[in-house]
Amino acid sequence: GGGLVLAGGCAALGFGNTLDRIRRDGVVRVGHAGERLAAYEEAGVLVGATVAVHRAVFRRLGDIELQGVPTGFGELINGLNSGAFDTVAAGMFVTRERCDRAAFSEPEYCAPTGLLVRTGNPRNLRDLASVAASGANVVVLAGSVEESYARALGVPDGQIIVIGVPEDGLELVESGRADSFSLTHIALRTLLQQARLRAERIPESTGAPEVDQTQLLDPFTPVIGGVPVT
Repeated sequence: GGGLVLAGGCAALGFGNTLDRIRRDGVVRVGHAGERLAAYEEAGVLVGATVAVHRAVFRRLGDIELQGVPTGFGELINGLNSGAFDTVAAGMFVTRERCDRAAFSEPEYCAPTGLLVRTGNPRNLRDLASVAASGANVVVLAGSVEESYARALGVPDGQIIVIGVPEDGLELVESGRADSFSLTHIALRTLLQQARLRAERIPESTGAPEVDQTQLLDPFTPVIGGVPVT
């Protein structure tokens, strides 16, 4: 499940008392990766489901506003620990490796994994295990749990396409340059909805995205080493 990510031991890192500074300045710097639904900026305002939780929490602590700091997903924890921002708002799952580097809040939600494929599902994929078994390739977001899931389930490195932003994954599958794209099911669904809205506004002659070339498969929970991972 996803959780707020908060800097731990800030004084030990040389940042002083982070909460005192946030209260004094009335601003908390929020690292985000521009993920629709979780945290993104719209007309200069930081919005999203995870952002809404942050906003509620910090308003209980004082008259504190959120200031977005856009950062690649794979660099969010590095940015947190370097002091580039004070907290992370993202669809970031709580993993052992991440817990070694940052402090998480209690989980806010659990989300199953999704797989986006070409319309008609020509490779007959169902989940990441079937990607590995079929020899298909899969697009993953850099630093995401889906990247580690794919490797753990036997997808060779040469069949894993790592990208920086989700929109690139959608475009790769749409164009036929990738067989599949894995992210949380809810994130992929939101990505498709936004692409379809853009396509309705853009005439075909100007190069509207071909979202009818993709389909979202049923959500699934990867099983790694005999254990379902959520």
